[in-house]
Amino acid sequence: MNLRKGQKGQALILALIMLVFGSLVVISLLAYLDASIRSQAKAEDRMEHYYSADAGVEFITAALLVRDDALVTQLDVDLWSGDPVNGHTPTAMVTDIDESNPGYKDYTVVASSGNTTITAVLRQYRWLTSTFVETRSWES
Repeated sequence: MNLRKGQKGQALILALIMLVFGSLVVISLLAYLDASIRSQAKAEDRMEHYYSADAGVEFITAALLVRDDALVTQLDVDLWSGDPVNGHTPTAMVTDIDESNPGYKDYTVVASSGNTTITAVLRQYRWLTSTFVETRSWES
């Protein structure tokens, strides 16, 4: 290799440094994008399970509204009879019926899908049989 007068290969060294620096930037960017995609996928999965469990609570609420007492008085039995929701089949059950207050009945409903569990207390006032007041809590 013939070097022209005054050239000592500085351009080659600079090009190699830039190549290494560019490679490090690209590798870091790809790692960041991979972590973001995984995080988004987990969040989407949690959301799907939440709405699947929520469908279980709504299923029990609908059964109460049509006065399906044979269905909703079965305690701790999975009552879900619908199709999968968001690709997940929830479990939905009435775990407690509190009739100690003469003005209303409280149904404790637990619905779950995956790692998500929703506990709802459905309060049915005796004079408003078609209306429920609902209190929910959920954990994932």
